[in-house]
Amino acid sequence: MQTDSKQSFNPTIDRIFEAANRLHALPTNAARIRRMLADPYTTEGIVIDLIALDQVLAAQVLRVANTEWRGKQPPSASIPAAAQYVGLERIKTIIDSAISADAPADRLSGYGLEAEELWRHSVVVASAARLVGGAVKYPDLDEAYTAGLLHDIGKLVLDPYVQGRHDELTRLINDQQLELWQAEEQLFRMDHGTIGSLIIDRWHCPEALSEAVRYHHWPAFASVRPALSAIINVSNALAVYQSQMQLGDPTLQPEALEILQLDHLQIRRLQTLLYEQFAKA
Repeated sequence: MQTDSKQSFNPTIDRIFEAANRLHALPTNAARIRRMLADPYTTEGIVIDLIALDQVLAAQVLRVANTEWRGKQPPSASIPAAAQYVGLERIKTIIDSAISADAPADRLSGYGLEAEELWRHSVVVASAARLVGGAVKYPDLDEAYTAGLLHDIGKLVLDPYVQGRHDELTRLINDQQLELWQAEEQLFRMDHGTIGSLIIDRWHCPEALSEAVRYHHWPAFASVRPALSAIINVSNALAVYQSQMQLGDPTLQPEALEILQLDHLQIRRLQTLLYEQFAKA
């Protein structure tokens, strides 16, 4: 019996977890942190700040901490808390692994992105999430930042499958006016948000973090902490003005504004604040 050739272009749970174990940080980020770690004057705070600028390194530190915390204390989405627990020596091991591993591809060809574009977008969304979270008095700004940083981690896993069916995905987006996540779901039976949430669940991170990643395009479906999913939806839309994305830019969902009780005037103010924040950087 012949197997459908398209079957190889569909992610399975096993393939997702296998790919998640092979995720690599940007070599430039890893090398920079390793250099800082070799400097005796580098403080723990500086290292944590640098880790918080790379979604893969941050995710690996959270994975180690939350796996060891399992059954002992509630899981945490705080990158500083996880990094402090893991400690600088083990962080060096994580960094060395990232440096010695095969370099990641320069492009996410399926999504039409340079590798650094997804990194830049994730950092902007994370910064926007802290800004939006502060505006709506969200109680855990570290959690909001982490959710923003990791919201698109599923794209790193899904990209090879998108490459294989890129033309189909593009036709669904253009001809049927679908959003990217809707087209992904139609082709692969899951979108990048769902894949990211599966990975985060696997790493024993908080349920609210997993839910925010899963539903950042459709926050009305969130039930554990809808405000967090809504914050990431708003932040993702705001970030489009700071980082150029392709293949279906994210949409600001009206439900997100309702959940957060924000109006369009406040959104414009937040957009200006985000622009000013990065203009100074």
